[in-house]
Amino acid sequence: TGMRLSAVLGARGDYHNLFGFQFSPRLHTKYTLTEKLDVRFTAGKGWRVPNYMIDNLSLLASSRTWIAPTDLLPEVSWNFGGSLVQEFKLFKRKANLTIDFYHTFFENQLVVDRDFSITQIRFFNLNGVSYSNSFQSELTIAPLKNLELRFAYKFLDVKSEFGGIMQQQVMVPRHRGFFNAAYFTRNKRWEFD
Repeated sequence: TGMRLSAVLGARGDYHNLFGFQFSPRLHTKYTLTEKLDVRFTAGKGWRVPNYMIDNLSLLASSRTWIAPTDLLPEVSWNFGGSLVQEFKLFKRKANLTIDFYHTFFENQLVVDRDFSITQIRFFNLNGVSYSNSFQSELTIAPLKNLELRFAYKFLDVKSEFGGIMQQQVMVPRHRGFFNAAYFTRNKRWEFD
């Protein structure tokens, strides 16, 4: 039967030439409810130094002037969430259903205001609230011996505060769908996706 609960506690330390020492803790847990059902939980901190030029290359195609802060701060976020992973039989073959939800909130974030004016795009350090909620469900089935089908749906609720008003982040689609078909030859030397 094995262990029902496993946990991994980790930490990362980085030293940045401008922002000094950065500590990022992380926790991963997995609890086996039944032989075919797992519950997983993750929490932790992330950070990075944004590069507004590289992160927004597509905006170079416009003729708008970019206004960026001289004191760019690192992006710092905390995230937590979990998932359910259920194995079962479908068409007398192994299938898998995964459902997960994650919430991320930002202590700081580089915000891109594309609607600042028709001639300018403004970049600024977060002054308010910014968060992301992500829900995803994924189904993997094998209707035939060497054929695997995967279906997924993702819902993203990504909001930031602009001028005191919480708004949906532009250029981040709320709904995403995914389908993949994979075929393996009998000797598994070839795989087609």
